[in-house]
Amino acid sequence: MKLLFLIPFGVAVLLAIIGVFLIRFHEQKLVLYTHETDALITDMRRRGTYYHPVFEYDYGGQHYRKVSTVGTSPPLYQTGQAVKIKLNPENPEKFTVMSGKMTNFASLILFCIAGVFCLSALIMLIVLP
Repeated sequence: MKLLFLIPFGVAVLLAIIGVFLIRFHEQKLVLYTHETDALITDMRRRGTYYHPVFEYDYGGQHYRKVSTVGTSPPLYQTGQAVKIKLNPENPEKFTVMSGKMTNFASLILFCIAGVFCLSALIMLIVLP
């Protein structure tokens, strides 16, 4: 019966690994995406309870408008806010925000949930016969 603690502990480890992966993936994009420029948050698209920022920027004589696939609640950006981005010159539609605000937010949420699962595993280990 004591082995049941492995279930929430395993979930905690998995969530923590995903959080670390997100941070490392963002760091890789900062290295791979070589062109630094400014983007403007021109809109916040609401999908359910989440806000997805709309980034607009220029590169190579073209104008780009991209809605973020990542949404947050509350919104991490405000309309009219300027942000530094790095983009892929071979595919300028691919970019990452240099501050990593959204990545850090998502990772923090995952680490907090992992902590709850880890705590529940510890409680199970102590309480279960």
